[in-house]
This record gives sequence, C-alpha cells and structure tokens, in this order.
Amino acid sequence: MKIGCFFDDYRPLHEMKDPGQIILGFWDLGIQAEMLTEPKPELESYQASFPIKFVIRKQACDVRHWHTVSYDVIIVYSWLSRHYLPVISAMKEAGSIVLAKGDTDGRKGFPVISRDFYYKGNNIWGKMYKTAIKRSPAFVRDLILRLYGRRQVAYLIEHIHLTDKVIVESPQAWANLAYICLYWKKPELIKKISIVPNPVANDIIDSLILTKQKQIVAIGRWDEVWPKNTITMAKVVCRLLMIRPDYEVVIIGSGKDIVQKLISKRLLQKSDRLCLLGPVPHNEVVDYLKRAQILFIPSNWEGFSIAAAEAVCMGCTIVGTPLESLHFLTQGGFSGTLASDFTEDALLGALLVDITKWESGIYDPQEISLFWRSRLHRRKIAERLLRLVE
Repeated sequence: MKIGCFFDDYRPLHEMKDPGQIILGFWDLGIQAEMLTEPKPELESYQASFPIKFVIRKQACDVRHWHTVSYDVIIVYSWLSRHYLPVISAMKEAGSIVLAKGDTDGRKGFPVISRDFYYKGNNIWGKMYKTAIKRSPAFVRDLILRLYGRRQVAYLIEHIHLTDKVIVESPQAWANLAYICLYWKKPELIKKISIVPNPVANDIIDSLILTKQKQIVAIGRWDEVWPKNTITMAKVVCRLLMIRPDYEVVIIGSGKDIVQKLISKRLLQKSDRLCLLGPVPHNEVVDYLKRAQILFIPSNWEGFSIAAAEAVCMGCTIVGTPLESLHFLTQGGFSGTLASDFTEDALLGALLVDITKWESGIYDPQEISLFWRSRLHRRKIAERLLRLVE
C-alpha cells in the first residue's frame, strides 16, 4: 500500500505536528507514506524524516497527475473547504481512496454556524458589520444565518459525497456535522464521518513526567488576536498574578510585542513570576510542559489544538474555553477545567478552580499522561486511519 498526505501548507515545523506524525505513524507500521505539498523555498534543501513530493495546485486538480503517481490512499487536509473540491475530484477519478481531514470544530453551516461568522476583523467595516448583526431584529439575524449557512452546507454536502471518509478530531465536532446533515435531510452522509484525533510526537510520548510546579503555560500564535483571544488572555493572566502571586505564568509563541503591550497596560508593576517568550524550539516547549501544572488556552477557535494534546500527554491539565476539541481533551474534568463562556471572568474562574483541584490532590499527572498517551500515540492513530479504508 502507498499512502500520500496532501497538506499544501506543509513547512519544516509541521514535522513534529500532526501532518508529519501521521506519516511517521504509517512508517512505524511498515507502510510507505509521503508528504505532498506545494513547493516552498524553505523546503528546497530540507531533510525530513520522510519523503516530500511537490505538487502545485494546477497539477493537484489534474486527474492525469494522480494517474501518474498512483497512491492507494490519499489523506487530504481540506478543512472541508470548497477550494479543495477540484483536488478531491481529480484524486477520486484517478482511483484513489480519499480521506478528507477536517481539522474542524464541525461548525460548517446552518444551524451550527461557525463562531467566526460574527467576527470580521478589527477594521471599521468589521466593527460596523458586527454592530449591524447585533442590533438587527431576530428574524433578520436568522435570515442572514440561514442564507449564509445554506451556501456553506451546499459545499459541505458535496465534500462528503466526493470523499470516502471525512475525518474530524473530536466527538463534539462529529455531533455538529451530524446535526447539520440531519437538519438538511441528508442522514445517509453521517456514516461517512469518522472521529480520529491528531497524534503527538514520540518525544512527548516517551518523556518522563517530572514533579509538577506551580506554573501555568500559555502557548499560541498571539499575533492572531481574535482566534487566540489574545486580549482576554493578557487580562486574565494579569488578574491571576495579582490573586495568586505564588504561581508563575510562561507565555510562549509569536506576537510577543503585542502581548508585552497588553501586559504592561494592566500589570501595575513588573513581576518576576511572568515569563514572556517568543516562539521557542519544540524541545523547549516539552521542557516547560514537564514542569507545568496547567496549559491555558483562551482561544475563540481551535480545530484540535496539538498544544493541548501535548500538554495532557505530559500530565498537565487544560484550562480553556468551551470549544469542541477542549471538551474532548478535558474529559468532563478528568484532565482540565473549561470556562462556561469566552469571557475574562469565566476564564479566570476556571483557572482558580483548576488550581484548587491541583492543591486538593484531585489530579494525578501520571494517570492523565497514561490515559492520553495510549490514545494519541501516532502508531495508534495510523492504525485507526487504516481501519477506515479496509
């Protein structure tokens, strides 16, 4: 069997994330697998742990190309977007089994509208748009949502029809898609939707669990202000440090300057309990997760969150917003605490509750890590993907 993983935005850093780990999981099983991506300067001399083949979009939409390379199975990171429909169609016409990787919360159409429908940026037009939606009568909002959602559903239905399987990463994301299919009278499509979480790297799986310290880590692309809820994150961190000065907070990721400005506005005096870093290498992230009790994820949107999966495999708990993937990764309180909503007060309350659970001895890092490592090992995920095509 020959398997291709089509991820057109692949970059070197993704080798330790799920696209690369899925391929390595197949190699662990003795199955030939390759990364298929668009050419990029940083990949020209890059030596990965697996073969990388370049495919430009024009080739990807041409059935003759897929006849030439002859993959038995192709996993396509499509995010259930209409832009990948020509690619999937060409792959199917060439005779490949196609699994569409959603990396989604399942909110792809009415009546389960994506939260970012209400967010159109921070510019003046975005603010006017949000204000208009908020102040519109209920029947107008409902009409807008239906018209927008019906258009999205048309692409979603075509996506599921074309592929052999659609993969989502959490049970709640599956429930969202299933509800959309039922609502639009397409129940037969539900059987084509499967739940397979993303794997984590073996260095996480094999790491020792150290004694946990009073440390909270926040990891994100903080320059993506709305999706990562950066402003709320900064407010919560400042308030937490004033309430619990015995805790240390480490903030990792891009957008360091943005976070620094937000923090300096709210923190009355410089604190040696706050460590603000930019992007750091993967091995350093692992070192921080070894010591930390909590990973703080205040995001407005996440498809799955590899950082969260890595954290629970390291025996950390998750404190975050009530997103579909975080419901899955916290398991009803077994490995974390979710806020009731996306607000500053709710997130601060969830952090304080989770700290109390640590102090009360409710959490066992070894138990948490063993539970998740057995489920998120790349070999286990590769086996689950193979069962979908048998």
